[in-house]
Amino acid sequence: MGSHPSQYAYTTTYRYPPWRPVGLPQLLLAGITLLLSTVGQAYVLLTSSELGSRYPYITSVDMIAIAATLLSIVGGSWLFALSKPNRSIRLDAELKSPLLDTFVNEKRALRIKVKPQRSVDTRATQAVYIPYFIAGNVCLGLWSVLWVAELYITSQIALLTHLIIQNYAIFISLHSWRHPDMRMSSGTWKMHILSKGNAALAVLFLWTNSGILENLSTPSTAEMLNNGTIFILMAVGGGPDPTIGLFLLYDLFALAYGTGAVKEWQIAFQYTALVVLFVLAWDLSGVTTERQESDIEDVLDGDGEIALDLEHHSRHF
Repeated sequence: MGSHPSQYAYTTTYRYPPWRPVGLPQLLLAGITLLLSTVGQAYVLLTSSELGSRYPYITSVDMIAIAATLLSIVGGSWLFALSKPNRSIRLDAELKSPLLDTFVNEKRALRIKVKPQRSVDTRATQAVYIPYFIAGNVCLGLWSVLWVAELYITSQIALLTHLIIQNYAIFISLHSWRHPDMRMSSGTWKMHILSKGNAALAVLFLWTNSGILENLSTPSTAEMLNNGTIFILMAVGGGPDPTIGLFLLYDLFALAYGTGAVKEWQIAFQYTALVVLFVLAWDLSGVTTERQESDIEDVLDGDGEIALDLEHHSRHF
């Protein structure tokens, strides 16, 4: 029997399991479809740049080009971020104490301040949107091909399919009511910008593609009400996250002050924008309250502290 060691060393390691990584084939396919979709949109917009040039306001085609460029940049940045390898978090806590102190201070606990790692769980969350992202790019690419072939009515079907896909992702697959962990955050904002921005872009393309705004016929009251109802329902359904509402406001501004030649449509878009603004104010008030409650919960949970009770060799998070 040898002598007892003068010190005991306690080493505890916590490792979060890595989330499911995004496969390279998926990323490559998403990147290729994004490139083809961007090129197709650019070609259609450049060949349509003369539309509405006689109007004093910024044309809706110009605003579509701004939105499409923004979404292409965000899409490329998002895919680049997903291509980075996963990194697991390792937290090592080591305490070396004399044997006498172990018995005298047996109630002592070691507390380590750890910065919360909220971005750990975002990769699996964002991987959910990749199929919708790829399908949307395919639809936009197909739309541009049909547009160049002057199959305008058929191209509307491609745009409508794209809108349905993005709306399903927004209101079902990614909505916080079904998956609270998928709400807008610093790690998932690009995914939300892409899904909701692509839906709003599809709406603009549908209006421009149909040529309704260039039609001098006066719209009926039912047509204007139906149009406003669609925008309002999308804004309400996207809450409490106001992102889709902000994109819809952008759409309404582009439609009201773009190439529209019919005064009734312009007024209808303006009133619809006021209702969407009210919905946005309601959503923003809910987001503020939710964040305050989340901050209170973080304080009650110990603000990222890890407690190690050496007596019972237990861990409390």
